[in-house]
Amino acid sequence: MFNVCPKCGEYSDEKLISSDGGFAICQTCKHEHPFLRLPLLIITGASGTGKSTVALKLVAEQSAVICLDRDILWRGGIHYLALVCNEVELTRRLKARPAWRKSGTEAVLEGMTKFNQWLIDNATKSAPPMALLDTSELSLDESVDATKKWFSSLMAPSL
Repeated sequence: MFNVCPKCGEYSDEKLISSDGGFAICQTCKHEHPFLRLPLLIITGASGTGKSTVALKLVAEQSAVICLDRDILWRGGIHYLALVCNEVELTRRLKARPAWRKSGTEAVLEGMTKFNQWLIDNATKSAPPMALLDTSELSLDESVDATKKWFSSLMAPSL
């Protein structure tokens, strides 16, 4: 998702990061997109070695630490928000993408239209069920606000 410049729409696998590390820079148009690159640090070990105890203490002492416990992540607590839109709008958006993405080909249009409809038809039947956000008539800001509202509705009251 971050390989496509939000300004010019060009794709690049190469990542240019500003000297202060705060921006990813498009190699084509030089647009600076806010960027935060943090390391993923993984604590591992056999049961009983202190992983959970150390992680809990780290979270309590370090505000920049987020603890993702495998036991919690794999046992529920997974929520999906599927962004969908009507077929006409989906086709318009796909055809409006830069040609190099080949999103407007008949094969892509057919595949994405079918997948979009599958999400609409099956969101409530999936395990876990998916919430739907229809972005057909929403601006980008409205879509972001709706996504934030969805995030907030799922967060623990203490957060």
